[in-house]
Amino acid sequence: MIWLTFLAGTLLGSAFTYFLTIHFKKLNAIEERIRAEKLESYHEGRIATKGELTVERNSYVKQKGIIHKVESVVITERILLEGIPITPFYEQEHRVDEHIDARELGLVADKIRVMAGLPDLTKMGFGVIQKSLNKRI
Repeated sequence: MIWLTFLAGTLLGSAFTYFLTIHFKKLNAIEERIRAEKLESYHEGRIATKGELTVERNSYVKQKGIIHKVESVVITERILLEGIPITPFYEQEHRVDEHIDARELGLVADKIRVMAGLPDLTKMGFGVIQKSLNKRI
């Protein structure tokens, strides 16, 4: 009698294990198929949007300083998907030139001279030259 119970339990256990294995194999196959479909649709969407993505770029020249001038080109860009912006504007500033403006420096020096009440050095210089020329003749 014990052997019969043992035999029945073994057969039922084997059958139950077999059915569970088949069930989990089916579940794993379904999960793999879903995963593959997701990956395939992701790649299809990625390929489809590559043609629809565009980059909008604007550039302008910016100057800083009065005497010491720094010129730079500012490039602003953003990404558009079918004409709809999907990123904010990003700015990149590239320094192009850096120099001292002699004309502006002269104007500032003249303003300081006038504010201090000093005479014009160029006129003073010409006056001294004319006086020295008149004395020699």
